[in-house]
Amino acid sequence: LSALEDAVYRGREALVKMFKELDESFTEGVQVEVQEIIDGGDQLVVVLEAHGRGAGSGVVVRQQWAQLASMRAGLVFRVTPFPDRAAALEAAGLRE
Repeated sequence: LSALEDAVYRGREALVKMFKELDESFTEGVQVEVQEIIDGGDQLVVVLEAHGRGAGSGVVVRQQWAQLASMRAGLVFRVTPFPDRAAALEAAGLRE
């Protein structure tokens, strides 16, 4: 999952491809669950958790991170990942 941190994906097709490749790196697919959504007006902080079994290693992986979704005219135009909830809240100018 950390390989996605520095990548830039543009457009719907690129995001679909990214999620497909991520899913294929797990034996039974990756499960991504939304843990929390914090409404900051034109920004949303979304806390996520992913888990699955690595296709190559067989090791069970569980990772939590946060994303800052920037909105314009009611649509998401940018999603920025952060290692945790606190970092995403700080970037959004929101408090704990």
